[in-house]
Amino acid sequence: MSLTRRRLLQGLGLIGFSTAVVPSVNPQERNPFLTLLEGLQMSQKEMEYLEKRINNVGGVVRVFVHPYFMETDKTINMKDVDDVRRYAHIQDGFRRYVTSVTKNVNSAPLFIFEESSKLQATKKRMETEFGNLNGIYFIPTEEGSGVPKVSIFNPDSNLTFDQMTDQEVLASPMFEYLFKQYLGVKHVAVAGNYVDVVREQDGLRLVECVGELAERFKSLNIRVKFSRFVDTSREELHKKMR
Repeated sequence: MSLTRRRLLQGLGLIGFSTAVVPSVNPQERNPFLTLLEGLQMSQKEMEYLEKRINNVGGVVRVFVHPYFMETDKTINMKDVDDVRRYAHIQDGFRRYVTSVTKNVNSAPLFIFEESSKLQATKKRMETEFGNLNGIYFIPTEEGSGVPKVSIFNPDSNLTFDQMTDQEVLASPMFEYLFKQYLGVKHVAVAGNYVDVVREQDGLRLVECVGELAERFKSLNIRVKFSRFVDTSREELHKKMR
């Protein structure tokens, strides 16, 4: 066990327990890490395997945000040639990502960030379409946003997502624990719908669903690279970010 991980587990009260067994705790003294596992519907064994897979690829993970969102987006016209091309491009990238991950256990794992209300339906649809979902993990987000579910990743906050400032949303302790400290993520390849860049008084900021999530990773000094399978071309993003 690495020193970083030992310190993390010690801080979360997990040192001294078997990694394969979830310790029993008083519900009134609920361990935040165990609450996180429950929220993500993962066991400690699965988390151990995920950590090992990420470590074996040098801390690289792949992320796809709201893969089927265009199908319900009322601004998309499936009779419009350009919109159909955009949708086909995103779906092609999604299939490539899923196939690559499931067929190669030595590849970087894939995190699907999906709205919490659609997560189970998305998972079932993927199981029907792809069968094996080995190496794929699901993270619930807020509705219409790329921000990971506040009730899971900001467990000590009494505020709802709509009540939180951008800084309060970014200050997500369990998101940092999971991706930065526990899993040791160093590089993220991001794809999905949608992303844009806006200029504010204090500089440039990524917005829309993909952009919101990218900002979260960037706040942890995790390197973010946009896949070519985003709704906005990488060339356009780089031009806006100059």
